[in-house]
Amino acid sequence: MEKSVIVDLVPEIAKEAIEKGKLAMPISGNSMFPFLSSNNTITVVKCDTGHLWPGDIILYTVRREKQILIAHRIIKKMQYHSRRMFITKGDSCRRCDEPVDSSSIIGRIIEIKKTNYNIRLDNLTGRMLNTAVLLLSVINLFYFARVFFMKITNLEETWEQR
Repeated sequence: MEKSVIVDLVPEIAKEAIEKGKLAMPISGNSMFPFLSSNNTITVVKCDTGHLWPGDIILYTVRREKQILIAHRIIKKMQYHSRRMFITKGDSCRRCDEPVDSSSIIGRIIEIKKTNYNIRLDNLTGRMLNTAVLLLSVINLFYFARVFFMKITNLEETWEQR
């Protein structure tokens, strides 16, 4: 299982800081590799969830043993009853995450600071880059689904031959 890109900051502190403007914070994990990797710094801003689109990278809270922050890419935006939900996925993950309710979203990542350069995601070039990576991520999903299906089919054929 891939390690999620996790921000080592208390969610309440992050949310409060982002409410006042923007927040830069280091990340850890490899689920968004190669786009994001450990020791990169992300800049997050508050956002209206109605203005989020597939391809955007968001920071949201998830309850595991404790509440943690995760940064993953939006794959799909949808309505469930009267609630806005998002399907997210780490770029290097084989499957999507559980649906994310809009109330769990802290903000949208607008900049990634690498060791030698920065990537801005809040301009046209950044939007195009996010869309391209989204397409590669979806293709990756189809590839792994196909491989999984082929393995199952192969197992069934082997079983039938016995």
